[in-house]
Amino acid sequence: MAPHPPRYAGGPCFACGEPWPCFERQLSTLVEFAGRGELLVAYMGDWYRLGVEERRRRGLPPDPDLELRHLGWLDMVLPAQGEQRSGDAEAAPPRRPMPGGLRPMPGDLLHVTRAASVQFVRPIFFRVIRVHDDWHTYHGWLWLDGYQTDSKGNAVDRRSIYVRPAGLRWLNHAARPPAPPCR
Repeated sequence: MAPHPPRYAGGPCFACGEPWPCFERQLSTLVEFAGRGELLVAYMGDWYRLGVEERRRRGLPPDPDLELRHLGWLDMVLPAQGEQRSGDAEAAPPRRPMPGGLRPMPGDLLHVTRAASVQFVRPIFFRVIRVHDDWHTYHGWLWLDGYQTDSKGNAVDRRSIYVRPAGLRWLNHAARPPAPPCR
């Protein structure tokens, strides 16, 4: 058994007290199920179902983040429906629009949390300088280059981050060209 087991299904981590699966458990589970993404989804789906049932049995209120903690990070290990993994073919499948249609642009200031990627247990502020459209990723994910900033907006570290734009929070938007008129 990997470290950081739950106290009970749908409850906190026995080792660190964070909501389960905690960051450490997510990482160890990714290693444990490396190359077996479909099995990982079934495993975490069972834990999610057990968590909902156990919280109901204990008379606890529903946890609105339970599904996100159990299943929201799994799309990084599975290709989108009909998409091929890197190396399966010479050409990558055509890039599809991002969920919700909003993509980061150079100049955007973002608040990056675990909703964007499991690595951001401690949220950061991030100023985008480049979106890597040329790097193949799973559908709904992006590589961004930019600067991690402090609370005053000063750059403290240059980084490349791998995130789901659907989980990003925009603090400001860079100037965008006006939308073309509808005809």
